[in-house]
Amino acid sequence: IKESIDYLTTGLCFYAENGRVMLVNHRMNQLCHTMLGRDLQNGARLWEDLCSGNVQPGIVRLSAGKQSSFRLPDGTVWTFSQEELQGVFQIAAADTTQLHKLAGDLERKNIALAALHQRLMQYEENVEELTRVRERLETKTSIHSELGQALLATRSYLVGDEEDRTIPIDLWKRSIAMFRLKAEERRDLYSLQKLVQTAKAFGVAVEVEGQAPEEAAAERLFLAAAA
Repeated sequence: IKESIDYLTTGLCFYAENGRVMLVNHRMNQLCHTMLGRDLQNGARLWEDLCSGNVQPGIVRLSAGKQSSFRLPDGTVWTFSQEELQGVFQIAAADTTQLHKLAGDLERKNIALAALHQRLMQYEENVEELTRVRERLETKTSIHSELGQALLATRSYLVGDEEDRTIPIDLWKRSIAMFRLKAEERRDLYSLQKLVQTAKAFGVAVEVEGQAPEEAAAERLFLAAAA
């Protein structure tokens, strides 16, 4: 049995309640000497030192509790756990270097994702401002064209021959009605349009079914939730 557990890469130590070591393999002996600077003579004391972090200089404790992790000077990470087996206590040490490396990579990726999220939020704000500017420009262009026609017609009316003059009242009514409708349409469609355009910029397709809420506050809340 001793020869078999000595071949294990995992550290194992079995000891009685008073700390007397009953069985220990080479790996656990090596770890005890590296971390505590002494041979393993007492299992209970080993566990107390691990829990309290009473280790050699250069050993970094990464976590404490039922599973205590330490980084050794050679860069490897070992995690120790204790378990009671019918009055016999077992301390196991597992090499978790790769696990901690993956955890570190995941943490760095989460930080990068948080930064990306912040950039996307900024991008959305930029898209929103760009949409506002473009729609204002479209509205101004449309109004400019309609009013230009009305002004030309009015000038023609003022300087034309009396028998050829036609009062451009319908053109002015249409221009004013267009002015009002354009403002109302922009107010109604802007938020939903912005949402669709922003989503398209992110590669997301938006399908709209049914009618948006008519109440302004409810519509804003709905579009904010969708965004």
